[in-house]
Amino acid sequence: MNLFKDESESFEVIQTGEEGYVPCFVTNESGSKSVTAMKLKPVITAVVKNAEAGERVIKMFSGRAFSDEVAGDDGCVETVIVGVEPEHLKALEMLCDLVEKEGNSITQWMVEGVRELVHFDIDGHKVPYHAQPECTPD
Repeated sequence: MNLFKDESESFEVIQTGEEGYVPCFVTNESGSKSVTAMKLKPVITAVVKNAEAGERVIKMFSGRAFSDEVAGDDGCVETVIVGVEPEHLKALEMLCDLVEKEGNSITQWMVEGVRELVHFDIDGHKVPYHAQPECTPD
C-alpha cells in the first residue's frame, strides 16, 4: 500500500545494465560526453505512462535521470533511465526494492530517502560523499 499515492508515478523497472552518459542520482556526478573518458555506471530502465510522467519522474531525481522512447510490441513506450556510481549500487538496489514493494510506483520521498540512506555507516553516523567506504570481501 502506497501512503503517497497522490505523489506517485507508475515506474516499472524492465531492465538493468550499464551506461556512460547518465549522472549518478546520489552524487550528481555527470556522465562523460567523451567516449574515451566514459566510465560505465549501473543503471535501471523503467517504463512510465507517457512523456509527461517521465518528466515528473525526472524531477523526482532532481534532473539526475533521462528519458528515452523505446520501441515495444504495442508501439513506442516512454522510459526513464536512472544510474549511480558503482560505489552507490546499493542505493539503486534499495530503490528498486521500494518501487517493487509499492506496486511499481515511485515517489519523491523514496528517491530522497534512498539518497540519504547511502550516506550513513552501519552505526548510523553520517558519512560524507567522498568518505564512502569501499566494500571489500573478508
